Amino acid sequence: MQGALYNLKNRSQNKDFKERFLQRALMHVAEYRIKHFFHKWRHNVDRLNLADLVNTEGDVVLERNQAQRNAKRLREELIKSGYSPEQIDEYLAMKSEQQRANMQKAVVGLFFKNTDFNIIPKALNQWKEWVKSRKRVKENARFVLNCLNHPLTIYFKKWKYDKADSEKVLAKLSKKQLIDKIVADENLIGSSKSRIQRMDQ
Repeated sequence: MQGALYNLKNRSQNKDFKERFLQRALMHVAEYRIKHFFHKWRHNVDRLNLADLVNTEGDVVLERNQAQRNAKRLREELIKSGYSPEQIDEYLAMKSEQQRANMQKAVVGLFFKNTDFNIIPKALNQWKEWVKSRKRVKENARFVLNCLNHPLTIYFKKWKYDKADSEKVLAKLSKKQLIDKIVADENLIGSSKSRIQRMDQ
């Protein structure tokens, strides 16, 4: 009986401890979130005040106003030179888009350079070079096939390889066969000359 009462007392004390611990934890979280919210709000207010100060006072405002005046004068000069406002606006929009794209490329390149992904640009460059070489090989192969299928290919091969084939045939002949061939060619040339002379008579 005494042991049962002791266990019941311990359970009630443990339950009270858990409830108090949970209350303290909730209060701590609520206090932290409130402090965090006010700190963030104060930080944003300071940032807005600083931005307002920079945009209304100081060297930044003077430089910006000077740049705006220069841009306005340049726009007036361009209009006097014959350019329409639409052309000027279109050119400015194109340049702004180009600068934005270059800035995005620079940020992405900086990200890849300063992280563990610095191998990705190199891999992409290698892949681009491989694609270019593959296209180049494909174009060369298509050109070769077109040349082989051309109607004049037979005559080109005959013109190019007949002399080489004749030289190969002569290289295989023996000395006696070469002498006999020279004599036969001389006789053929002589008979051709005599035939031409008879035709002239």
